[in-house]
Formats: sequence, C-alpha cells, structure tokens
Amino acid sequence: MKQCPIYMAETYSMNEFHDKAISYLSSAYDLLQKENPKSEKIFYAKANVLSSFANIYLDKNEPRNAAKKVFEEIQSGSEIKDTEERKRFQYLNYSNLSNIYSQLDVDSAYRYAVTSIRLKAKNFPDDQSMMINYSVIGLYFKKKKNYQAAISNFHKALYVNKINGTDLNMNAVYKSLQEIYHNLNIKDSATFYQNKIKEYDLQALSSKYNSLQEVINRDKKEEKKPLKKYLVCIFIGLCAISCITIYFVKRKGKSTNEVFNSETVSPIHLLPESVSTEPILPETYHHLIDLLEKKDPAFMFAFEKVYPKFRENLLAKNAELQLSEIEFCALLKIQLTTKEIAKYTFIEIRTVQNKKYKLRKKFEIPTNLDIYTWINQF
Repeated sequence: MKQCPIYMAETYSMNEFHDKAISYLSSAYDLLQKENPKSEKIFYAKANVLSSFANIYLDKNEPRNAAKKVFEEIQSGSEIKDTEERKRFQYLNYSNLSNIYSQLDVDSAYRYAVTSIRLKAKNFPDDQSMMINYSVIGLYFKKKKNYQAAISNFHKALYVNKINGTDLNMNAVYKSLQEIYHNLNIKDSATFYQNKIKEYDLQALSSKYNSLQEVINRDKKEEKKPLKKYLVCIFIGLCAISCITIYFVKRKGKSTNEVFNSETVSPIHLLPESVSTEPILPETYHHLIDLLEKKDPAFMFAFEKVYPKFRENLLAKNAELQLSEIEFCALLKIQLTTKEIAKYTFIEIRTVQNKKYKLRKKFEIPTNLDIYTWINQF
C-alpha cells in the first residue's frame, strides 16, 4: 500500500534520518504551494506539513526551528474566515507551541497552554491537545515545587491519554511523576512510575523497529516513483487538523479555571459511570494471584485491564489517595480475605486490619456496611 510523504517523513525522522525527512516535507510543501491557495483542503494540508516539520525539528532537538514552523501555522490562521473554526485551529497550534516551549522556557510554555485552553470551546471533549496542555501545566507547577497541582494536572493528562488511546508525551509525564514522588519520598508511587517508564521504553523500541522495516521496504520502491503521485494521498490522509477542527462530539465542558486553581483542582473530576459487580474469570483471577505471589509490579497493569476505571473512580471519591492505598483497594476488589492479603503482601494480619480501618475513615464508610460491598461499587 502506498504511503503518504508526510507519514514517511515522520517514519524516517523516528529512525534519525532527519535530513531525508525534511527533504520529503520540503518537496510536499513546494507542490502544495503551486496548488489553488483558496482551497480548504490545500490550506489544511499545508498546515499539516508545517506541523510535521515541527515534529521533525523536535526529533532533531531543534525546538526553536520547530517553534518557527508552528508560528507560521498560527499566522496562516488569519485566512480562516469563520471565527469558531479559527479558534479551533489556533487551539491546536498553541497547544503544540506550549509543548515545544516546554523544552525552552516553561513559563512561556505555560502561557501558551493557557492561551490554548482559552481558545477551546467548552462543549468540546478533551483531546490530545488538552493532554499536552495538562502536561505542560504540570511541568510548570513542578518547577514551582507546587507538587499537589503538578500531580493533579499530570493525572489529568494520563486520564485524557487513556480515554483517547494515544501515548503522546506519556513518558515525559511518567518521568515527572516518578521524580515528584521520589522527592516526596513516596517510594511505592515512585517505583510504579519507574516501571511505567520501562514499559513505555520497550514499546517505543518495538515501534521504532517496525518503522525501520517500513523505511527499508519503502526505500527499495520509491526511487522510480515521482513524489507528485502522492499529492492526492496528502489530501486524503493528511487532513487530520481539518478533521479535528470540524468534527467534535458535543459534551458538557468544564470551566477552564479549574485547571489552574491548585487549591481546588483534583486529578480526576469524574464520578463512577457504572458499577461492576461481575466476578472476574477464574483464569484472570489466578493470573493476578500469580503476579501477587511473585511480587510482580505488573499486577496493577493486569488488574487495570480488568477494571480500567477503578483508579479514576477511587480518585474521584478521594483525590488524596496514595498509590499503596489504591493497590490495597485492588486487593479488596478481587475479594481477598484479610489472611490472604497478609499472605500475598507479606505483612501482618493486624497491619491489614489497620489498613482497612484507615480506608474506612478516609472514605467515611458506614460502620454497618461491609468494606467489600462498598469497594465493589467501583
């Protein structure tokens, strides 16, 4: 199947063939410059090429050149006549700019993230641009040593990543959270994010290997094929910005001010959407127990595949939960008895009982309500 020049350019860039990637993009942009300047498809295709230029300059560790390309996009936005569409277009651009400036000047990055959020329509759902904004704001508060606000915004970025299924900037978020929890001497949380970093790095290595195979295969075929044959592909496959700006699912928005208020913000502002009381399959249960017996940190990864909303729902109930408390709640969720928890976590029975008591107080669970019944609502 034929690949679009921009896609191939970013594949080359991923494998550190940056000059070839830039050559691809330059050729694509030159072709687009010769087309009808009043065409909406041409406009968004050119904007997408500029975005790809910025990505490749970031890969080359040239953030200032990347910023120049995004500024070109922002200037081109004046061609958009419809006010709301122009705001959506610039919302994306300022988010990208904030991401770039996070490598240059965190204070400027924060201002661009704020600008992006102000341009976002309130009824639009959070997307990868908001994930970037939350990440940048988290970096800003981390720099200011306001760790509570930093953690809160990083958690928001992780949540948006989860519901949108994209890993953009996630390793940077994991590293920041690992550093914060290390500085706060919260060892279990620091270890958790250290493991997430390792997992992410393995996935990135696999992705890079696969893309390198594409580069090799592509190079064998591309020499005899003029680039102009792929112009139609640019129009069809490279209008992501157009799709994003035109199509949004309407959903009640939140006030932007929540993002910046370190006193009132919490990692997740959601209540449980559904109650899952169905028992897990025996093979899944035994797999989780096996991970516990081995003290394998992958336990929580496996658990969250079974109960993907568990962590968010708990945090919605109490945003100050520590990772160790969430993991303990996970043991209750799979119906382990006090003795079993003591056995698998290598702690005393009395310690397990104390943990249950502290959870009751933290969640204000009525004394006449069984803790397993209460935890099963999440």
